[in-house]
Amino acid sequence: MSVNSDLFKKMLVIGESIIKAHEYKMAYLAIQEALKDEDHNRLINASRGFFGATRNALLVALSIEISKLLDNNDESYSMWDLLKEVSNNFPNESQKIKTLKKVLSSRHDTLIQNLKTQRNKYYAHLDNEYLLQQRNLLQNIAPTDFSELSNALETIQKTFLEIKHMFVHLDTQTLTLNQEASYVFDLYLLLDAINKKQDDEVTP
Repeated sequence: MSVNSDLFKKMLVIGESIIKAHEYKMAYLAIQEALKDEDHNRLINASRGFFGATRNALLVALSIEISKLLDNNDESYSMWDLLKEVSNNFPNESQKIKTLKKVLSSRHDTLIQNLKTQRNKYYAHLDNEYLLQQRNLLQNIAPTDFSELSNALETIQKTFLEIKHMFVHLDTQTLTLNQEASYVFDLYLLLDAINKKQDDEVTP
């Protein structure tokens, strides 16, 4: 069966967005992992302004990327649109697509709504309604946490891979996800280099 070439290109765009979200997640986890090591913890705390800002920026970037992937409106393209188009192109897989949609929605419906509220009322705009209660918006009105974002991303990844299996001609490298170890290793190299420089400076 011939698959619409535009659908193939759209799938690649969605795949790239998933990879970005995964990289934000892994980089965030690398900082969390480094904090468990005494020497690395000391260095991170010595530069807590930088690492704190970096960690917050990664969390925001992850939130926005997942919000883009799970957005459901006529002006954007997301996982929902991809699932719909795949269902139209693979009618024999319609039941599987229906199940994938149900899992994605039922598991993360509250998160999807909260991410949408955060994006529209906080990240993208200084919304008048919440101008003087921004912290309350993030913590109480539309709260999210890293574990929720991580779980949602895992569901998105699994859904995408299920779709990918329907495209026999899709390059297997389309969704290459580096594992946490590589990000931790990169951060450790940086921290160890800083630690060595500090040791060299104090050595007579």
